[in-house]
Amino acid sequence: MMEQHTFIDRFFQSSEELTNFIHTGERDINTLFSFLNNLHSFQDRIRAHSGQSIAHHPEFKLLRILRNYHHHVGDVDEFRVFNIRNEFSLSHTEMIVVPISVIAKAVINAKKKRDGIKEVNAICGFIDGFEYISEHDSEFAKGRFLIHKGKKYYPGFDLFKCVYNITNEIADVCREIPDFSLKSCVLSLDSMYTSDNNIEKFNLHCHAGQVPFLTTEGYIFPSGS
Repeated sequence: MMEQHTFIDRFFQSSEELTNFIHTGERDINTLFSFLNNLHSFQDRIRAHSGQSIAHHPEFKLLRILRNYHHHVGDVDEFRVFNIRNEFSLSHTEMIVVPISVIAKAVINAKKKRDGIKEVNAICGFIDGFEYISEHDSEFAKGRFLIHKGKKYYPGFDLFKCVYNITNEIADVCREIPDFSLKSCVLSLDSMYTSDNNIEKFNLHCHAGQVPFLTTEGYIFPSGS
């Protein structure tokens, strides 16, 4: 018998490939785009199947505007960074960093759509500092850089929290729907895959007087230049 609802298998496979460091050697230029497309497909299919939706989650809203930008407007470059600094603590070790200029361009593109500003404002309530990106999107979109110790650095934005959280939300949804809950890919999910373990809005904790700045090459401390 053929496997049913394979869009669920595709989503969890793409999420695993994107977030689990053991797949580092298998990632390529299509890994992020495949995840964004599979996420978009999951939303469409689950809405048609059961009338449910994940579109109200801020994480989904942000990933959707990035997907739409990637699909219709321009490329989205991804940089992998491992956090090994001791000056601060972060909820996760591996980051999925894209240039802030790309996020800003995706925001500008989203604001052109009906309810686009409302969607962006909903994201601001979830992402620390996102309202600043939204308010200065035209400036960030220019791809400005800063000089630190004689080297150019481009501001970055970490997508890991969004990918991790929305995967947990989808895991919970799949467990609640009988047709989906018995699929092998759902049954095999670790118990940690649940929205109860979602990363909060503020997940970066710094020592007093040390505020890191995220670039496409990782965190730096501009004040120490």
